[in-house]
Amino acid sequence: MMDNDVDINLEELSKGLPGLSSRIGSYLSEAGGYCLQKNSHNPGSTLSIQGLFDKSCRIYWKYNVSDQIKNSYADEQEAVEFGACGIAISTIVKLTRYTVIKRSCKGTGFDYWLGEKESDLPFEGNARLEVSGIMRGTEEEIKKRIKIKIDQTKQSDHLSIPAIIAITEFSHPVCNLVQR
Repeated sequence: MMDNDVDINLEELSKGLPGLSSRIGSYLSEAGGYCLQKNSHNPGSTLSIQGLFDKSCRIYWKYNVSDQIKNSYADEQEAVEFGACGIAISTIVKLTRYTVIKRSCKGTGFDYWLGEKESDLPFEGNARLEVSGIMRGTEEEIKKRIKIKIDQTKQSDHLSIPAIIAITEFSHPVCNLVQR
């Protein structure tokens, strides 16, 4: 069943967020669109959101995969990593009270600090976001990746704030969100 009240538009990232510049947002949007189109999806395709939510919505992006874009994303692992960030952040911003307030440093066990959109202290870290992507995978591979990422976020549990794990699989496409 399509939830017509919710559309995810990757292009909105190019406006930027408190902790995401407009240029980085555009890059994440383009990478997400590239990975989706590489799997024969077009703007307006269905994105299944599982875990914290059980929704089907439409996902949109601006970019068509030109030769220039294909050449830019020749490193598929990097394309998947950044494309998954684009989808995860767009989904988090659309469906939760959170926004990205800062990129996390390597070694923390998570990728982004999240803060509440409507807070008087919007730059206070209220949650952690760890993102991973799979270009083409099975449900079993998604479950395995979720477990790995849950374990990875445990190294920052001293922060005493929730961790959200977002795994995007592009061939179906699905964004699986788990909070711990």
